[in-house]
Amino acid sequence: DSYDFPVVPVEVKSNEELVAALQNGGNYVIPEGESLTMPDVTTTVELSKPLKLNVEGTMNLTGVGNADSPNAADRIKNLKLLNVASYVELTGNGTIEANGGDFLFHVTKTGTLNIDGVDIVYNCTEGAANKAAINTGVNPTTVKNNTITTNCTAVRQNNSGKLIMENTTINVNLPSDGSNLWDAIFSRGNVDLTNVKINSKARGLDITASMGNPFDGILKDCEFYAEADRVLFVESAWTEGSKLTIDGGKYSCKNTTGTEYPKGNNQGSPYSIR
Repeated sequence: DSYDFPVVPVEVKSNEELVAALQNGGNYVIPEGESLTMPDVTTTVELSKPLKLNVEGTMNLTGVGNADSPNAADRIKNLKLLNVASYVELTGNGTIEANGGDFLFHVTKTGTLNIDGVDIVYNCTEGAANKAAINTGVNPTTVKNNTITTNCTAVRQNNSGKLIMENTTINVNLPSDGSNLWDAIFSRGNVDLTNVKINSKARGLDITASMGNPFDGILKDCEFYAEADRVLFVESAWTEGSKLTIDGGKYSCKNTTGTEYPKGNNQGSPYSIR
């Protein structure tokens, strides 16, 4: 409500027009049938101006990084493909496909990300933890009416903001090294999930309170399935006052043998909900 956009979106039909749209902000549409590709992403693409993008076609981008850069953020293992530093709204029936880097969308303290209908297919760089298709900021993040398919965490919420998801399916696959110690959704803030389906070769949902910030979680009519050692993990030991409400749904976990953990880690036995 704080931004003025042109009423009629501008059609984006070339790779050059796509780059300009992301840089300049405004109201755009990738028409159905169009498949546009960002040039290889060597450094983070800054979304620093208010943007509305209706994706009816396909948007492709691949992070290659700059291995010779002295700046770690520019190198492939720490690359954020799209840095959301302003208001960004993605709508449509199309798909965003991306490869490489640690995050597809990294939302800063000044950024807001809303996704409605756009499917996401993201294969991050293998070999390190804390990777995600969406890394949220302090403002509420909304994701609905879509499918997210990834080989790492779908949504990682590191701040005390709010994650709102509705009518979304999350498919988590294993990387080639077979590691499976991440969650489909990892949250340190408030979550409001309605009709969210998780099909995970790894873990399901992990909600952990931030230091001194109790969370309020709502799971309504969700269906979570995980093939690793847990489908739902709730931890509020850092602070008092956290609350989780489960209203309907189905939660199931395939693993019955557990995973070996170092001594001192209290996660040594398998469980579906803890």
